Amino acid sequence: MTSYPVDMILLIALVMTTTCVVLVYRKLKELEAHQADYERVLAESATALMAAHRAVASLNTDGRELLFSLGGKIEQAHEAIAEIDRRNTAMRRARTARDSGHSLDLGHEGDMLPSGA
Repeated sequence: MTSYPVDMILLIALVMTTTCVVLVYRKLKELEAHQADYERVLAESATALMAAHRAVASLNTDGRELLFSLGGKIEQAHEAIAEIDRRNTAMRRARTARDSGHSLDLGHEGDMLPSGA
């Protein structure tokens, strides 16, 4: 009979240990389910980041092309302004020559040049 109290203590310890093991098992199953969700969310985030990276790269490429295109247009505009300035200068010379009585010759590309110039 002396072993009866010891058996009871061991039985209680076994029940408590079993309860703790069951609780830990449930927590592990819960963590496993959360881990699958975390992996899915991380995969989606990685996909979204890759898409954002591709979009930024495309935007950089498009911006670079636009910059070069605008640079060409600006250069054309500068050339057009220079041509307009040349023609305005030629017209002023023509008016000055006409007002002073000199005759004019048409030069290269239709520019008006005073005779003898």
